[in-house]
Amino acid sequence: MRVLDLLRQVYREIGLLETSRRQKDMIIADNAGVKAIRYDKDKVSGGKQGDLTDVLLNIEKERERINEQIARQLERVMRHRAELYQLMEKVPDGPGKAAVQEHYLYRVPWGIVAERLHYGKSYTRDLARRTVEELEKVRAD
Repeated sequence: MRVLDLLRQVYREIGLLETSRRQKDMIIADNAGVKAIRYDKDKVSGGKQGDLTDVLLNIEKERERINEQIARQLERVMRHRAELYQLMEKVPDGPGKAAVQEHYLYRVPWGIVAERLHYGKSYTRDLARRTVEELEKVRAD
């Protein structure tokens, strides 16, 4: 696998991890939002009488499923990051290397990376591209 492909894969995996964490937060919010049955209100007929316990059990099962998913995603991200960090140690420090690390390994948007480095966005991306080319050469050796 090319270095750029691995960098892009880590970027995507971090995005999936963030999505899973948001799903977990929504499930926790759903769990906190479950309301007790109001016996003083008029009954609605025609529906199945539900039990609050079933709802809570389903929410808990979904939360556990997402926790396991998060753990697997985090493990993949950490494994790929470790591989990339070893490779990046062989490239000299500089703004291009910093841009690659921030964007691909921490999923920081290019605009923010450019601001932090005090360069234009296109120049920052160009520096990153050159660093990726260096990484490809290092990996080939």
